[in-house]
Amino acid sequence: MLDRLIDFAVHKRAFTLIATLAFIVFGVVTFTKLKIEAFPDVTNVQVMVITLYPGQAAEEVEKQVTIPVERALTGMPRVLIQRSITSFGLSQVILTFEDDVDIYWARQQVAERLPDADVPPSIEPHLGPNDTPVGQVYQYTLESDHHSPSELRGWQDWIVSKQLMRAPGVADVVSFGGFQKELHVLADPSLLRNNGLSLRDLIDAVGGSNGATSGGYLAHGESEFVVRGRGYLRGVHDIENTVIRAHNGTPVLVRNVAKVVEAYTPRRGAVARGAAIDSIEGTILLRRGENPKDVLDGVHAAVDRINKEILPPGMRIVPFYDRTHLVDTTLKTVSHNMIEGVVLVSAVLWLFLRAFSG
Repeated sequence: MLDRLIDFAVHKRAFTLIATLAFIVFGVVTFTKLKIEAFPDVTNVQVMVITLYPGQAAEEVEKQVTIPVERALTGMPRVLIQRSITSFGLSQVILTFEDDVDIYWARQQVAERLPDADVPPSIEPHLGPNDTPVGQVYQYTLESDHHSPSELRGWQDWIVSKQLMRAPGVADVVSFGGFQKELHVLADPSLLRNNGLSLRDLIDAVGGSNGATSGGYLAHGESEFVVRGRGYLRGVHDIENTVIRAHNGTPVLVRNVAKVVEAYTPRRGAVARGAAIDSIEGTILLRRGENPKDVLDGVHAAVDRINKEILPPGMRIVPFYDRTHLVDTTLKTVSHNMIEGVVLVSAVLWLFLRAFSG
């Protein structure tokens, strides 16, 4: 068989050259589409359920959130390990599936069970991002020469992260640092008592006033006008003028019993880089199974577009970790070793198979 193959290759040189060129083209095309990763992902198939319970101690979070979620997920098909992590205001339940399980099938199974969890009414467990522990492929800071940390964090949460999420293959964009803007209603207990109100009355009034309602439609000839009642709160002034209750036709407003101030979410840490003592950091997470080189190419294009077209003058995205450099270095090392191997093998074959003429 081998003799016939060698004889065919010798006598059909044109066909042999064409087949060789076809294999070379096929190899080059396949190589360009190959998923190249500097950190091979050998992690298990995992699904994480994250639940926020702000302001609650770890013991309360464990009793009211973690245990009910674990009970709802008990008996999941093809689950190997179920474990949980509970801390101040945060619950994490992690399920490890068998290696051959499709990650999207696993996430669907978990999502179908979550509504059965008996958690407090205002708490909603949700699935974590579809990433892996080695999925941090790009990190940056949002910097400006005249914007405050609060303004930078607002741009990061509402503009930059949403734009980067559009890049193909991005699982999530995690934000750190800065100040998250909030409006705080500081109630005065004595004023509440003098007006015959409770703290619950104040909370219900503020919460119920922020919304919109429909009034149906109004017919006008052949046209119809939609009737809407808009009551969204836009700032401190709107909250202060919210009516809590009326006594003998006289309304009691929020400003009569409380002080409304612009403040920030209490922080448990900060991000500093270089000379800046308060930076805003973003971390881009790679979706499981994606080609990091293709994803990073999309991220680079998105960052360039955001810096040039979206961000205001003086504000810019400055990367400080980009896995592209590591992937390129790894690819260069592998290519160098492969070329050396090909040359060495070819030289040995030539020396042993070449026919020397006397």
